[in-house]
Amino acid sequence: MTAMPAHRHHWDPFEGSVTVMPSAPPRVRRPPFDSGLVQGILVIVAVIALFAAIGLHLFAGTAAALFAVGVFAASFLALFALVLLGDEEGWTRWLLVETARLNGWTPVALDPAGDIVRAGGVDALYDPRSNRARVELAPILRSRLGQMLPLVPTGFYYGAAPGGMPFWMGVEIINVILLAAPRVMRTDPFGNTRLAGRGINFVIGYRLARNTLIEAHLLAETLGDSRRDFDTESIAFNAAFRVTLTGDTAQSRTRLLQVLTPAFMEKLLELERRYRIQVMVRGRHVFLRGYALVNLRDPHLTAPLFAKIVADLAAGAEGFKHYAE
Repeated sequence: MTAMPAHRHHWDPFEGSVTVMPSAPPRVRRPPFDSGLVQGILVIVAVIALFAAIGLHLFAGTAAALFAVGVFAASFLALFALVLLGDEEGWTRWLLVETARLNGWTPVALDPAGDIVRAGGVDALYDPRSNRARVELAPILRSRLGQMLPLVPTGFYYGAAPGGMPFWMGVEIINVILLAAPRVMRTDPFGNTRLAGRGINFVIGYRLARNTLIEAHLLAETLGDSRRDFDTESIAFNAAFRVTLTGDTAQSRTRLLQVLTPAFMEKLLELERRYRIQVMVRGRHVFLRGYALVNLRDPHLTAPLFAKIVADLAAGAEGFKHYAE
């Protein structure tokens, strides 16, 4: 494996130009095996055994209930052992670094032994840049009715999208077990069907070539939001997004509505259907937060899918600069 350079210079949406020390592969090893699927089976067995113990205690006596309790305890201990032996945290960090290496990006994996701090309403590992991101991007990172899954980044990527547009990406990689799910839920947006995979919770910031002169949030629509935002000509778009502007003046509303052409709104709706996106526009910086299921664990297979996510959302971000041009 080729060693990464000691330092790299990148665009950062919060600090401008930064010097980044990439997370090195020797410090983020590949674990001996991936125990995610086995962990999922043990969790299901433990849950069934727990409810069985309660039912057996009520209707079949103590002896049968004790057997179910034993199954529950054995499953729990086996799960604990797999978490330690499988080094799931190490696997995730290794995947983060390998995906970056294969895509030519710079990875920054947060130290899991670091201090825990509260920023943006959530407890998370301390990192100056990530804490700033959680505070400044809180409207699209925190949980809300339209987007129940909050984002707490455990690593970052710096790189360039197709066409050379620089990007910064905060990512949280989550184990997903889909043993009891129907096939439609076990199939990711890229057509892969598996019983286990990775949930990629992410936010990507792009730097546009021109200032959009727009400061806006496009958040997942929830009950009652329609009374507090303004409507576009698209009923589907209004149902999907709550649109708000900073300093809601007639001029800023006009700028945004000129950008939101029918074709661009359909593009954003397509991204919302695929990635459940929310958007924050801050002048020449556009942030898109979303989620994707990737039912693959080999980084040689997942790296192109990560790159596709970056490319898909870059096309969405660029749509906001048309009015500025």
